[in-house]
Amino acid sequence: MVATVEKLIRVAELAARAGAIVKALRKNGNNEAADVIEKECNAACKQIVSVAKGRRRRATRARKQQRSVGG
Repeated sequence: MVATVEKLIRVAELAARAGAIVKALRKNGNNEAADVIEKECNAACKQIVSVAKGRRRRATRARKQQRSVGG
């Protein structure tokens, strides 16, 4: 559980840094590079969130099955 929270914090920090980089690039007029970085960051964040949701669903399913078996 602690490792998961640490990963979440790391991802949040990276997303914040990427946001700052995108903002700076747009300010300097380099919109194409900003768009590419923003797209990549969004895709990575989506994938991480989707993996976390899947793990949570599997854990819930496993607990339900454990209870129904009588364990």
